[in-house]
Amino acid sequence: MEYVLDKGCSIARFGDGEMTLVFPDIFDRLRGIYFQKWSRQIRSRLEDILFRSVPNLLVCVNHRFASLDEYHVVLDYERSSKAYAGYLSVHKQDDVGILHRKKERSRGLHYLRKLPERKSIQTYGDATCFILCFFYEEYLSGRLSEVMYLYQRILAKKRVLFLTTT
Repeated sequence: MEYVLDKGCSIARFGDGEMTLVFPDIFDRLRGIYFQKWSRQIRSRLEDILFRSVPNLLVCVNHRFASLDEYHVVLDYERSSKAYAGYLSVHKQDDVGILHRKKERSRGLHYLRKLPERKSIQTYGDATCFILCFFYEEYLSGRLSEVMYLYQRILAKKRVLFLTTT
C-alpha cells in the first residue's frame, strides 16, 4: 500500500479465481470458477491486463498464499467463514484462525512460475493487500490502525471501480 501511495498508481488484483481463468490448463479448469464460466474472451481480457505493461498500474497476485502452508486469519476482520484447523489467542480468546493451505500454495506457485515466462514487469503487489483479516503480523504487533490509515489515504478523494466477472 505504501508503494501505491508513493507511486500514485492504480491496482489490478488477480486472486485465485482470476488466475484460474487465465491459466485454466494448470488444474484442468476450463469449466471456470464458481462465480464465472470460463471463456476465451474473458481469458484474453484478463491476460491483456496481466501481461501487458501498463504505465502506472500495479498488478497484484497471491504472493503470500504461494509462500505459506499455514495461514493466520484475524477473525474480527474475516470476510467469510472457513474450516479452520485450529485457533490462536493473541489479544483475546481464539481471535486468530489457522488455515492449512498446502493445496492452495501449490496452485499459487504454479501461477507465479508462469508469470516470468510471459511478462517483463519486475514489481508485483500482493492480492491480499485489501483483505484486512490477512494482516496477521500487524495485528500481532498492534499496528492494524496503521494499515487502516493507509487504506484511508489510498482511497481518499478517489473514484474506485470494482470489476467483477459474471
